[in-house]
Amino acid sequence: MNRVKSPYSFVFLISDFTYIKEKWRVLSFAVPIGGRALPILLIPVRFDSFSKLRWKSEVDLIIHAISLLLPVLPKRTVFLFDREFTYPDLMKFIMSKGMYM
Repeated sequence: MNRVKSPYSFVFLISDFTYIKEKWRVLSFAVPIGGRALPILLIPVRFDSFSKLRWKSEVDLIIHAISLLLPVLPKRTVFLFDREFTYPDLMKFIMSKGMYM
């Protein structure tokens, strides 16, 4: 796959969890365009399933999702997270890939 070429200095990528009926969480990554958010990756996960999946925690899932996106994102992508995403392992991973938050 080729990386997306952006005519802009930076591409912003918004990430958040959405909760659905107290059983599901959906990790989403979206690009803001014209006052809207265009989803580019959605990963649904049941609340009780982290112990049964290959991701042992939320941070493992987030790192996996970012790893899926890295090959197609421009080098100057800026990830936007809220306070829920203050994981030391996530910060180390992002910095090891030459990105900052």
